[in-house]
Amino acid sequence: MDDTKVIKHKGLKFLLCALAVVLVLILELLVLKIELSIYGTQNFNYRDLKQNIIHWSITIFLWIILGSLIITISHIVITDFNLLEKVKKMNLWQYICILAIIGLKFLFSYLDWKGFKFISEYNYLGTILFIFQYLYYIAEGFLLSLIVVYSQNAFDAWFKTKYIPWGGIVLSLSWGILHIVSKGLLTGIFSMITSLLLGSIYLLTNRDYFKSELFMTIVFII
Repeated sequence: MDDTKVIKHKGLKFLLCALAVVLVLILELLVLKIELSIYGTQNFNYRDLKQNIIHWSITIFLWIILGSLIITISHIVITDFNLLEKVKKMNLWQYICILAIIGLKFLFSYLDWKGFKFISEYNYLGTILFIFQYLYYIAEGFLLSLIVVYSQNAFDAWFKTKYIPWGGIVLSLSWGILHIVSKGLLTGIFSMITSLLLGSIYLLTNRDYFKSELFMTIVFII
């Protein structure tokens, strides 16, 4: 197999890993459908303490376990890609850019929620549901970071353009569009913009997974 075919094959492997994570993300819809059939209703009660805790607990468990499984299989069997490999240290300007992204996302969120998002959610949910909601956010942020990482590696292999946020573009065309379908146009567009910001963060951290996952989760949550 010549070098071009090897590169294309490697890129396809990374993209398959990214799509596998997208499927894990969508798995929540199947969980919700099963729950509704058990409850004998067509609508989920988002103010019901028991229903929410059960739903979020199952979803978080599946997301973390299956996401970790994809990482393991990808490294050992599919791509030999090590998420934990050492990378070049970040420069000050990169931290400044990431802080600017966090500030921009916070501003968008503040305008959208007409105040602090976490305070509004706390007032609406109460302490217990608020805790589970944010554990859910952290688990979702974990999957979003994997989609960005694997997608970025796929398109880097194909196009050799290491400074375009391919991971964010793929995330916006998957997770973002899913939000358009499930939560409406404005929420979907906001999610697509957030996706591009997450993809940019991965590049700004020099592809340091731990740092990028932390910053991406912060941007996603606020």
